[in-house]
Amino acid sequence: MNWLINLFDPIVVTALGKMILHSLWQGSLIAFLLYIVLKLIPEKFAHFRHELSALALFLVFVSALSTFLTNLHTPILSLSSSAEEIIWLSAPLQNTYLQKDLTIYTTVIIWFLGFLILGSRLIVNYFKLYHIRKNSTRIVQYQIVSMIKRLSLQLGVKKGVAAVESSMTKIPGTIGYLKPIILMPISSATQLTPDQLEAILAHELAHIKRSDFLLNLIYTFIETIFYYHPAVWWIADQLEHERECDCDDMA
Repeated sequence: MNWLINLFDPIVVTALGKMILHSLWQGSLIAFLLYIVLKLIPEKFAHFRHELSALALFLVFVSALSTFLTNLHTPILSLSSSAEEIIWLSAPLQNTYLQKDLTIYTTVIIWFLGFLILGSRLIVNYFKLYHIRKNSTRIVQYQIVSMIKRLSLQLGVKKGVAAVESSMTKIPGTIGYLKPIILMPISSATQLTPDQLEAILAHELAHIKRSDFLLNLIYTFIETIFYYHPAVWWIADQLEHERECDCDDMA
């Protein structure tokens, strides 16, 4: 519980409040610059556009973290001993200082509750994926296995990739980073034409080649921190769009 007590330390609360406040203009500025740059880059360069979108999302995180750390280590002025002396306030004085700005405290509490709710949902979704993977049936048809091997070789996917099917999903996808699998809806492999099946497998293998499962966990964590920020929503949507376009190009 010490981490929770430390989290609501007045200095930490003030630093978080200023981080949230400054992230509004920082994220908006970064999103605006990304919008301008993407307007200048043709859509056929999906990979480059995706990298720029990812960079923008990381810049939002880094700028906010920098703001937090700067304010976390900024001493507070006290006139108790000397008008020119800078000292760290004692706990009682810190509490008095904090009570003068309840807006910051309220903002941080609301943000923290939202972060806990969305973070919990993220964890639940991860365990749902684990449950789906654990209860899926491995696809062993020679046509599909050989197609995956051939496409993996063409795309340069060095990890061993298996295909599984499950009744708990309605669309194809990938799960895992170290031991990735391609997840298919139940019986979909037998209902598709060879060309359709190859296109789907190539697209999902492109996601594996790009390590999108791991990267998406990182992106989603950052999005969860800035769940209140419309500019971050736009960057995330742009990132997802360019990722899918890049995978289509690779496939």
